[in-house]
Amino acid sequence: MNIIFFNTCFLGDYLIHSHVLNELKKKYRCNLIAVCSPYNSKIISKEEHIDEIIIYDHKWNFLQKLCTLKKILSKKYFISFVGDAQPFSYFANYILKSKYKRGIINRKFKKCFIEFTFYKPFKFIANIIFDRYEIQTRPKYLKKKEYLPDKFINLFVDFKIKSKKIYFFNQNKKEEDNKNILLNKINFKKYISFHMDHKWNDIKGIEKKLHKNIELLQKKTNYKILIFVYKNENKYFKIFEKKNNVINPINFLIKYRNKNKNIFIVKNANVFLEERIISNSSWNISCHSGFFVQTSAALNKKIIDIIPKKQVLVQSCWVPSRNYFSILKQVDDVKFDIDIIFQNLISTILKK
Repeated sequence: MNIIFFNTCFLGDYLIHSHVLNELKKKYRCNLIAVCSPYNSKIISKEEHIDEIIIYDHKWNFLQKLCTLKKILSKKYFISFVGDAQPFSYFANYILKSKYKRGIINRKFKKCFIEFTFYKPFKFIANIIFDRYEIQTRPKYLKKKEYLPDKFINLFVDFKIKSKKIYFFNQNKKEEDNKNILLNKINFKKYISFHMDHKWNDIKGIEKKLHKNIELLQKKTNYKILIFVYKNENKYFKIFEKKNNVINPINFLIKYRNKNKNIFIVKNANVFLEERIISNSSWNISCHSGFFVQTSAALNKKIIDIIPKKQVLVQSCWVPSRNYFSILKQVDDVKFDIDIIFQNLISTILKK
């Protein structure tokens, strides 16, 4: 038997429904087939519970997409599952042969004297595409928390999956040896992990005061600091990088740019090494990097999200229900200075 699932968007989305899929695979001893983006395939293909990868890229031309569709239709399935709410996935799910068809559809609201509710796809189409579906309100239209991991579990409630876990990733601990080499090289045992990307750009004062605040956090909390970046070409980071030690995760060579050996930058590490290093960290901090947050949750680590107030409700639909803390970086049009943000970071860590 085969189970096929569609995840052609973000890796973090895959992590949220990964455990449900793994439980189904174990219970029914099926082949698990992933339809995913070229980027996601580089990671999902190394997960040993995934038996086959079918790559789909929304940028492809019609013939390339048709070839992918033919490959999908070449098999019969026990379960098909659309987790990405994308048109191609909906269409493929409609025409493929599967005993059970499950998925997520989107909802939005429009107001013209009275409020109208619209669904994507329309409900009558969803009833043709799926034998069971769950509705998720699009972020822009959220009025209350709708916890997506619960919706994924509800989709398969008739299969009686008993596990309460949500995330399943890197169970074979790939890169464990390299993690130990890296941490021993810099003598890190008790530390905080950061993930820095473009979402840090809009923090007020970050270009001038990031280095000062990272050093302050290190001294006040007595944790060492390990900062992950992946192809970060933002100005704030280029300034910050010049003042700090950088370790190459491939050959573990270190560029010492600072006498402070309590702070290191790890550039362009693969996600399995990052996951292993996260597994040993005491706190994990980002401006809601999806993979970083969900991986931290899979490992039951403490997480701090630095997000705008308008994102709090949106992220509550995705983030783990335990060990999660948020700090505001913006309320409406008012951006908080980096000094205030790091004071709140320090206070949150010291309280816990």
